[in-house]
Amino acid sequence: MNLLYKFRSYPFLSRKIILSLIVVTIVAALIQIWVVNRLSTYGEQIISLEKSANVLELENKVLRNKLDKASSLKEINILARNLGFESIKKIEYLQDIGIALNK
Repeated sequence: MNLLYKFRSYPFLSRKIILSLIVVTIVAALIQIWVVNRLSTYGEQIISLEKSANVLELENKVLRNKLDKASSLKEINILARNLGFESIKKIEYLQDIGIALNK
């Protein structure tokens, strides 16, 4: 009751409150419009980025498949034979001759 009495005794105070509420409402509406506009323009950019990410993921899968195929034992065996490597028939190794050993 006391608060209501203060507003009646100061009519310019209630006008200031009403005007400030109107200004705050208008500013909030303008901010809302700006945010919606920005989100719509960023939405197109997000869709474009998602498409390019999907293309890159597909390319990654293709490259992973090529890498798996190239690193398979069969492919490595064929490549080694083409380069002149062959399987070992007799194992040769060097024997320890005892040089520079603490005996």
